[in-house]
Amino acid sequence: MKRLSFKALYLAVFAPSILYVLTLPYVELWVRHDVAAAVRRGLVRSDMALLQGEVSLYDEVSRNVSEILRREPWIRLGAEVSVRITDAAGRVIFPAYEHLLPSEGGGG
Repeated sequence: MKRLSFKALYLAVFAPSILYVLTLPYVELWVRHDVAAAVRRGLVRSDMALLQGEVSLYDEVSRNVSEILRREPWIRLGAEVSVRITDAAGRVIFPAYEHLLPSEGGGG
């Protein structure tokens, strides 16, 4: 009976962990782009209500992004995602709780 070689044993033990370490950054990048594209597509859904002032920008974005994140399959599978949306002036639009935090550069 032939014995199992040490080369095959090393390959069986170390190959899966090496492949895992090498592919993890690419999977993370793929998930990041997928979630970002989904958020960009559904950021504002009711343009007319927003333009007519029936709903605020913060409420519209918060509602839509929360709904997108609830439906996103990556998050249901256990991926940790943090989304931060700012306007051109750097003010935070989403998540809403960041409006309540003191500003980093402001005094007092």
